[in-house]
Parts: sequence; C-alpha cells; structure tokens
Amino acid sequence: MKSEELQKTRDVLFRRLHPDPEQATLAATLVLEYDGVLEAEAFGPLHLRVRYDLSRICLSMLIDILQMAGFHIDNNLLERLRRALHFYSEDAQRASLNIACQNPLRRDTPSSPSIEVRSQSALHEKDPWRQYL
Repeated sequence: MKSEELQKTRDVLFRRLHPDPEQATLAATLVLEYDGVLEAEAFGPLHLRVRYDLSRICLSMLIDILQMAGFHIDNNLLERLRRALHFYSEDAQRASLNIACQNPLRRDTPSSPSIEVRSQSALHEKDPWRQYL
C-alpha cells in the first residue's frame, strides 16, 4: 500500500465550555509531539485539523490523548457518528495491513464494573459496532 494511502487528515472539534478558549492551538502543539503525527493546525479556536500516518497512530489514540490532557472534545451526535465511522474504517484498514490496532490508552472495560455496566455489556456483547460508539 502506498504511503499516501496511510496518511489521514481528520478534523477534531472542541466544545466551547473550557477554561482555555483557544483549545485547538494548544492541542495542535500537544499532538505534534507524538510519533506519527505529521501536521496539526488550528483552524479556529475550536477546530483542529490533524494529518497523521495510520501505520503509527490512529484517530482513536489522538482523541484519547486529547481527552486525557483535559481537552473537551465535541460529543454532539453528528461528531460521535463521524468519529465512529473514522474509527471503524481505520481499524479495518489497519487490520487488513496486519498493523496492531490496540490502543493502550483506551479502556473499553472499566476496572471495577458495576452491576448496571455488566447488564448493558451482556445486551451488547454480540454487537460489533458497540466498540465504536
């Protein structure tokens, strides 16, 4: 596969309710420090565009890094669906290339699940889309 096909450009939007009104600028500086991120540019105070190499990092890892750093990612329905589609397509592409898809930052299962979480996971354990939502 060509290296251009492994380079992805994605937009990350932030919520307005944050102490720093210029989240995108600070986030661009942060993600540029990670291996695989080729470019990161703020297109406004709440809009970050990132270009990265999918063989080294994926969008789900970038989102997790930003959330762990305290940034408020926009989680409206349209953004969540868009990210879920990107997560799925990147996972499928990485799997077809035999590139490890494990995100060490993502915690799909809580360390001490409550009864409510267990009952929900039992309902959705056969749903292949559940991990992306």
